[in-house]
Amino acid sequence: MHLRPRRGEGWFEGGCAAGVALLSLVVARIAFDGPSPSEVVADALIGIVPGALFSLILGQLEFAAKPLLHVGIGIGAIGVGAIVGRMYVACEASLVRLIGTIAVLIAVLWLAVLPMLGAGLLGLTRPASPPLWFSTGFGAVVLVVLVHSLTQRRADVRPDVVAPGRRRLVLTIGAVASMVASWLLWRTLGQSQSASPVLGAATAADGDGHPTPEYTPVGVFYNVSKNMLDPRVDEDGWRLRIIGDVENEYELTFAELKALPSVEQPATLCCISNEVGGDLVGHAQWKGVRLRDLLERGGVKPDSIDVVFHCRDEYRDSIALADALRPETIVVYEMNGAPLTHKHGFPIRVIVPGIYGMKNAKWVDRIQVVDNDFKGFWQVQGWSDTAGHQTMSRIDRPHAPRDRAQPGPRPIHGIAFGGDRGIARVEVSVDGGGTWFDAALRPAAGPFSWVRWSASFTPEVDERRTLMVRATDGSGRPQIDRYATPFPNGSTGYHSIAVTFENG
Repeated sequence: MHLRPRRGEGWFEGGCAAGVALLSLVVARIAFDGPSPSEVVADALIGIVPGALFSLILGQLEFAAKPLLHVGIGIGAIGVGAIVGRMYVACEASLVRLIGTIAVLIAVLWLAVLPMLGAGLLGLTRPASPPLWFSTGFGAVVLVVLVHSLTQRRADVRPDVVAPGRRRLVLTIGAVASMVASWLLWRTLGQSQSASPVLGAATAADGDGHPTPEYTPVGVFYNVSKNMLDPRVDEDGWRLRIIGDVENEYELTFAELKALPSVEQPATLCCISNEVGGDLVGHAQWKGVRLRDLLERGGVKPDSIDVVFHCRDEYRDSIALADALRPETIVVYEMNGAPLTHKHGFPIRVIVPGIYGMKNAKWVDRIQVVDNDFKGFWQVQGWSDTAGHQTMSRIDRPHAPRDRAQPGPRPIHGIAFGGDRGIARVEVSVDGGGTWFDAALRPAAGPFSWVRWSASFTPEVDERRTLMVRATDGSGRPQIDRYATPFPNGSTGYHSIAVTFENG
């Protein structure tokens, strides 16, 4: 005998079942080298969000944005589970019903949802381990089986009469699983991105009187990616393939790549989403092979336009062939004298001086020459395709809102960066832009490096001042004074801080 479900019945059971299914997929994602279904959803959502809105959200939430996105996707999955639970209890429970529900749900996921998310039928166009067809199918089976277990009835007796203690226990397990899954997502995602420490932190100093080190330590070098978990590539099985519009396609092992003639150069890397005065910028010594040498070995065809980087995490971006052939564009495998870490792109990444970090691709395993203007992951959202670096400058010390020191001159320190144009001049104002004076520049480590600058002035006791900085690049072009958000070409405007100078 089938009983009509009571009001609200099935929602909670379905949600708890979805929580357990989600937890199983999170554990599988941590154990294997994805992407997971939730990452496919996240990539699709990012792709349809207007770039200006994305930049606004990122500016407000900063490093909480990615964890919140995936936690939101998890909550959405629990909502879908609740709907499945409600629909399931509306029909008589049976083995046929169980198998039929699983089959329908899997068919919808494989034949409709995954293709709509850009992963193709069964998710076959999106390589993953385990395959997306398996992970989505497994999640569907776990969901429906748990819903069936939680909502089944005995003849004409209500489930709250039969073994209520067992039922409450299973529901509690489901709720706990949902919370554990959310916590794992938040913890894992929070660790997968990092920024530099507090600007001008004394612990990062080189001991030369400037609070910002010339070379950013790898452990605090900013890291931004689109992934729930970044790839961990095994160098033994990794190959770099040179493909596309070339005369001879070929591939290299990691050992073969490192055996090629290498170059070392210092270069600054900055994220295009860095706000005015932000810390998504760092400077390192890079070692690798000129991209030009790799392309010339394959023989670039004369109709070629772009060079596309294909990455292990399915990220893709491109640079113009002219930029790829510049001698300073290198495929790197060392950073600050040590092998690249996993979060910075091991085994290789690309460094293209003068171009924002989104095109300095990580975890590259294919380099493709194409005869068209290829639009990458962020370009389809509206971000700059050329991605040339805006001239920027930043005050690293003093810190707002108060600076306490002994009476006398107060030092002001910071950095300035002009992409591949260098920095010719830095000026500082201590009266909100009313007057300006030159800062002293320390020699740059190289033509693609930031410049560290210093200045000083003597304030009155307990005087509040608005400090500002501006720079002129090596070509003589002044920094843009008009404030603009990072989207679509990178932020512009003068960095300023209000500081009260106290004696102490």
